[in-house]
Amino acid sequence: MDRKLGAVAPGIRGEVESWARPLPDGGPRSEPRARQTAWTYLSEIQSVLLEWSSLYDHLREVTREDIIAARDAASGKQRESRVVALRSLFRHAKGNGQVFRNPTQRIRVHRQAGGVAQPWGKRTSTRRSPARPPRTSS
Repeated sequence: MDRKLGAVAPGIRGEVESWARPLPDGGPRSEPRARQTAWTYLSEIQSVLLEWSSLYDHLREVTREDIIAARDAASGKQRESRVVALRSLFRHAKGNGQVFRNPTQRIRVHRQAGGVAQPWGKRTSTRRSPARPPRTSS
């Protein structure tokens, strides 16, 4: 963790460490996360934290626009993962009184449209669904 957060501003670093260190062990109101999850979260937001460190001293200075800019700087699955990690960080910071409001609230990430490719194969049913009865106005 020291290697990942070495160049981050001290105020931000302390807040991030207080969030990331207990992730694998859980807490009184949170389930333990896999150690890999904590590392993945840190890897996803490391570049964002470094950028914010050049601008701010604490997470409470981060705005909604900063979160949107961080989201838009990534694409695909990385975009979604970055927002998930930032939501987790700011939810923890808000709960511990490190920030006054959570700037990640109501920020949407559109899920990728594709899914797992399925073979076309033979249709199993040839029956059509019944037609809907006509509407009656009342």
